[in-house]
Amino acid sequence: MKNKLMITASAIILMGVAPAIAENNNQSTPNMSTVSESELEQGWENTKEFTSETWQDTKDTVSNVADEVSDASMDAYNETRAVLDMNTDIDAYVENDTRVTADTVIGQDVFNQQNETIANVSDFVVDENGQVQGLIISYGGVLGVGNKEIMLDFDTFKARADNSGYVTQLTKTNMDNYPAFNFAQLSRPMHLATNLMDASIVNPSMNELAEVDNIVIENGNATKLVISYMDGIVPEKAMIDFTDASIILDADQDVHFELSMNQTQKFRNFIQ
Repeated sequence: MKNKLMITASAIILMGVAPAIAENNNQSTPNMSTVSESELEQGWENTKEFTSETWQDTKDTVSNVADEVSDASMDAYNETRAVLDMNTDIDAYVENDTRVTADTVIGQDVFNQQNETIANVSDFVVDENGQVQGLIISYGGVLGVGNKEIMLDFDTFKARADNSGYVTQLTKTNMDNYPAFNFAQLSRPMHLATNLMDASIVNPSMNELAEVDNIVIENGNATKLVISYMDGIVPEKAMIDFTDASIILDADQDVHFELSMNQTQKFRNFIQ
């Protein structure tokens, strides 16, 4: 770049001096006029000023382009991070008083006010926006035979202080009065957490990108999907926002989380 500017400066100097030289050549020798020393100095000063301004404009242009490239790169990175979070410590993230994971909710015991175990959580229901609509609890029977499942509002339960289960004000008599849970009778698009945890992350062509390992629940809403994928030959884990993917069913009625084509490309670019 400096060499180019030196050549440019030299060319400018020659352009400034050339008219005087041409004029002298066109006149006879006795009448030949000369350029005064002061005129040469002024021409040189003008050339230096022009060259300095040109160099500054060039630096400003290069700087602006670099800033634009840097901003574009950062925007692309941030957009991708919005889809795929690889840096958060997942274990540390879920070890929070306001967060639980689906696999720690399912299987928990349910206690009455006398601290007696009266049921256990067999599943829970989530709508398409991630809101937990209710816990499915199972009670009665022996070794899973003859048991009854009912669905109760998530707010009906309170987590025990040591997170070792849930407490309800309901009694066995109250639960007997509830109808048995029937997934087909739910009035709006709902999904069982166990099905969502078996789901895969797919692109619009239904090609698998990753698998769902877990679901993070916070304040009664599914907020994150914990996913696993292969980065080359290395298995990795990451999180994506629950609402970043659309819940779809395939021809066999299996559940998947679909990323848009744009999100798919960002996902692939990020892990390459």
